[in-house]
Amino acid sequence: MVLPVLFVKKCVFSLTRTGEKAYNKKYKNSRWILSASVRSCRGFFSVAIPVDVVGKKKRGRFAVGMACPRDRSALPGGPRVGRRVDMAHMTAWYWDRGNFRETNEDSFSLQRVRLCKKGVFGGCRKDKGGTPAALLLVCDGIGGMPKGEIASGFAAERLTEWFYGEGIDRMRALFWQKKTAQSALAAFEKVQEEIERFEQREKVCIGTTCTMALVKGLGFLLLHTGDSRAYLIGRRERRLTQDHYSGGALRRCLGAFCHQGPDVLWGRMGKKETLLLCTDGFYRALPEGFLKGCFYGDRQEEGNCYKRLKGAANFGKAQGEKDNQTAVLLRQEGRGQDG
Repeated sequence: MVLPVLFVKKCVFSLTRTGEKAYNKKYKNSRWILSASVRSCRGFFSVAIPVDVVGKKKRGRFAVGMACPRDRSALPGGPRVGRRVDMAHMTAWYWDRGNFRETNEDSFSLQRVRLCKKGVFGGCRKDKGGTPAALLLVCDGIGGMPKGEIASGFAAERLTEWFYGEGIDRMRALFWQKKTAQSALAAFEKVQEEIERFEQREKVCIGTTCTMALVKGLGFLLLHTGDSRAYLIGRRERRLTQDHYSGGALRRCLGAFCHQGPDVLWGRMGKKETLLLCTDGFYRALPEGFLKGCFYGDRQEEGNCYKRLKGAANFGKAQGEKDNQTAVLLRQEGRGQDG
C-alpha cells in the first residue's frame, strides 16, 4: 500500500471567537473556532474545528480542548451575532485665573484624534473608525519669574505641533509607547533649547512646569517635569507623578534651570477610570481622596465632568486657594454595540 505524500508549503492557523447566540445555540460549549489553511503540492484546502477555551479568567491563560457540536452546519460561514465593545474617550477641561493673579500663567492643550492604519484609502474604515487617541497637557508658568505665561504657552504650542507632526505617526506603531517616548523626549529637548535662546535674546529668565499624557485606547504614556500632577482615579485615587519641589523651591522645569529631562512612565487604564492632569493651584487645597469622590462612579456625561471639575476648583477657592487653576481629564467609557 502506497500512502500519498504531501509537501506542505504553507500553513496558517487562526483562532476566532464566535458570537454569543452561536455559542448558545450552535456550538454548545464551543466559544472559539480553530481554522487551519494548508497549501501543499496537491492544492489548497482548509479546515475549521470548534474548540473549547477553559481557565482563562482564573489563571490568566487558556487551554484548548476539542469539542464536537451537534450541528455541523454551525461551522464558519453562517451568520454571527454578538456584541463588540468600543472604547470611547470622554474629556473635559477647566481653566481659571483665580482670585489673586492679574493674568493666567497656566496653559493647556487637549486634542482628540482617531488613529487609522496607513494605506487604507488614506483614512479610517467606516465600520471600525480607528483607535481613539488623545493628547493631554498642562503647563504652569513659574510665578516668581517674569513672563510665565509666555513660557507655558510656548511649551504647550510647540508640543501640540509635535503631536500632530510626529507624535501621531509614532502612536500608530504596535509597541508605540517606547518609540513615542523617544520622540517626545527629543521634543522636550528642542523646547528647552528654544526657551534658552529666547532668554539670551531678551535678557530674562523664564520657566514652566509641564505634564503631558498621550493616550491610545487603554494605554497611556506620561512625561512630567515640575510640580503639576497626574492622577489615575478609579476604585482608589492614585498619584502618578512626583513633585520636583524641595526646600521651598522648584528644582526641575522647562527653561530657567539646567534641564534634566522629564520623568517618563507608562501604564494602562481600566474601564470607567479617569486620568486627570492639573496644576498646583487646582490640587493644593483638596484633601486626600476628594478627587475619587468627584470622578469615580457610573457613566458620566461630558457636561457633568466639567461641572465636577468646576466644583472641585470652587472648593479649593473656598479653602483659600488664590493661584491659577487648570485641569484636563480623560475618562474611559466602554460602549457596547451590536455587530
